[in-house]
Amino acid sequence: MRILMLTRFYLNGQTTHVFSLCSELLKAGHQPFLAAVNLDHPAYRQWLSSRRIPFTTSAEQHHLDKLMENYSFDLIHTHSAHTLELALDFGRRYQIPTAATCHYLDFEPLDLLAAADKIITISPEMAETLALPAEKTVMIENGVDIRALRTEQIPRNHSVPTALIAVRMTEEKEPGCAELVRALTAQGWKVYSVGNWRPYYLGIPYSGWQVNLTALYQAADLVIGTGRSVREGMAAGAACFVLGDYLDGVVTEANVELLRHYNFSGRAAKQLPDPQVIAAQVEYLSKTNLAELQEFSASYAQEHFSLQEMTDAVISVYRSLVG
Repeated sequence: MRILMLTRFYLNGQTTHVFSLCSELLKAGHQPFLAAVNLDHPAYRQWLSSRRIPFTTSAEQHHLDKLMENYSFDLIHTHSAHTLELALDFGRRYQIPTAATCHYLDFEPLDLLAAADKIITISPEMAETLALPAEKTVMIENGVDIRALRTEQIPRNHSVPTALIAVRMTEEKEPGCAELVRALTAQGWKVYSVGNWRPYYLGIPYSGWQVNLTALYQAADLVIGTGRSVREGMAAGAACFVLGDYLDGVVTEANVELLRHYNFSGRAAKQLPDPQVIAAQVEYLSKTNLAELQEFSASYAQEHFSLQEMTDAVISVYRSLVG
């Protein structure tokens, strides 16, 4: 199938999801063409080129019309509220179906989303919360590259335990992350961050944005974040700690199904990152067998977070649309 994939570029998990899906579709013999508005990051452009994924950074109508002349797309798959109306219009004009993946609970406008021929939600929470037509909505959870992330280094061979913060920092997330850093370092942990880390005064090592975090995940004893970061951290055999706007804490065998229901967002308890709660979670880590948590993470991710299975489910949606 020839798929026009539409999204708006952000430095976040949504971009990784879309790019990974394109790569897997190509491996499966399909022909995705990615239109990523605002894709101005050289490393991500290089990632696409290295995997021979055709792409453009323009979603202007005349440009997409020219692509249609050249590629005769079978369907459109849009991933952003900013490209949804464009996708629906394109589908109507060329009489091809439109699939839309909803990545956020606050997606607007829902009436336009409901106009897509097929709607994909990414978590049970989202499927339950959003008022979308049941007959055309399917839930497909995010998958990660469990083959590439898998490692035999469990437990990690570290004299000092290490924690990786993989959070897209905002003003709202900063106090909780800072409190967790203080609590971990007080217990002897080494903490580092990837992305737009702050507050700087804590003095932890940090790097800028990176396209591929596999090696960092595989080296960490603990991964701190939400959503995709948690799934990738678990697949790499790290213990994981859910912290963003809200705090759900350490992922364990006892709570993983509940936290997964909410896509590891922190919304399971909607608990604010209070210092006492964070201290209790760090105390729990200090008394828990870290290797057992890591083994559980790896085995659970291998069973439940397959990118290939996610792609197969998306292809089934495509086939239901094009016959």
